This record gives sequence, C-alpha cells and structure tokens, in this order.
Amino acid sequence: MSVRLQGASQSIIVMGVVALWFLSLTPAHGMTSAQQARVHQLEAGFRDAAQHDKVWTNTWAGIYGGAAVAYGAVSRNASDADDRFDARVSAVKSVLALGNLYLNPQPHRPALKKYRAAAASASDDAEHLKLAEALREELARQERGRQGLNARMLPFAVNLAAGLTIGVIDDRPEDGAINFAVGMLVNEVAIRTQPDSMAGYGKPVTVNIGPQPLEVAYQWIVTPASVGLGIRF
Repeated sequence: MSVRLQGASQSIIVMGVVALWFLSLTPAHGMTSAQQARVHQLEAGFRDAAQHDKVWTNTWAGIYGGAAVAYGAVSRNASDADDRFDARVSAVKSVLALGNLYLNPQPHRPALKKYRAAAASASDDAEHLKLAEALREELARQERGRQGLNARMLPFAVNLAAGLTIGVIDDRPEDGAINFAVGMLVNEVAIRTQPDSMAGYGKPVTVNIGPQPLEVAYQWIVTPASVGLGIRF
C-alpha cells in the first residue's frame, strides 16, 4: 500500500510540474492573436514614424541652413542693391524657420522613446497594448495639429512681414508679393511632407460573428497614386 501511494504521489508531482510548465508558455492574460498583431503593428508604426521624423528634420534643417548661408552671401556680394535687400530679408526668414524647426520639434522620436519605456514598465500584455493605443491616439492628435490652420499662422505672419518689408518699405510691391508667395509655398511643402502616419493606424473595432467576437485592426494606406485600406483579423 505504501509503495502504491508513493507511486501515485510521484505521478501527481510530475503532472503538476508539466501543468506549471504549460502555463508558463501561455500569456498571463491570454492576449488574442489579433491583439498581438496589433502590438506589433503599432510598434512598427512608432519606429517608422520616428525614422520619418529624423529624415524630415535633417532634410529641412539642411534646406533652411543652406538657404540662410546662400542668402547671406548674396546679401553681401550681389551687385544690385535690390538683390542685396531681398537676400537679407530671405536670410532672416531662413534663420527663423531653422530655429522653429528645433524649438518646435516633431513628436515622433520622443514618442518612440516613451513607447519603449512604457512597454518595459507594463505589468502585462493587456496594459502594454492599452499604453500603445493611448500613445498612438496622442501622436495622431499632434500630427493633425501640426497640419492644421494654427501651424500655418506663424509662417504666414513671417512671410507677410517679409513681403511688406520689400513691397512697402523698399517700394517694390510686386517683388514683395513674390517673396510672400514663395515663402508660403515652401512652408506648405514642409507641412505636407512631415510625418503623419499614426493617424492612419485606426483603433481596432470588435465585430460579432455569431457568438464569437472578432477584433479587426485596420490601417489607411496612402500613396501618391492610390488610397487603400489594410485590414487584419
């Protein structure tokens, strides 16, 4: 009898060890495959947006910095007085644009750092996903704000002042209008090329198929030639 009890106890212990091992392989809070895919999607989105941020910032820093140097040289060396005056005005605009680039930086690289810190501190997968979604919503809101009317007001004021300086103070209204128009065009290109992808990572929706709920994640895909909608179940 004692031998049989000992054998039964050993079997129970082995089964318990196997059960614990199996549980260790299972997510603590049972994140679904759709939720796991969503985490990977958002993580890739944060990385891509941060890379776009870096390229955009460095590109426009080069454009504004190069323009400031070039206009500075023209303002000293041009033979025509009007050209020297226009170059001084444009050099000031370029320096202001360069300064604004760093005083009002893109939010995507800081957001990536924030996401990584939040992911490391999350207590479980569900909290990880919740933090990622909240950060995506905040980043998308900031992207929309940086492409709205308020983002155009400061450049409008700077370019208007430059145009009036040339058109009124230097008595060359046509040249002043051209300076204003070119400045606004450059600013519009800068606004439209800045990172704005996170707004396309829509929050998953739950679709009920019979008694079984199904989470569907979607993302708008926009290219110069087409507009599409990517869906993941």
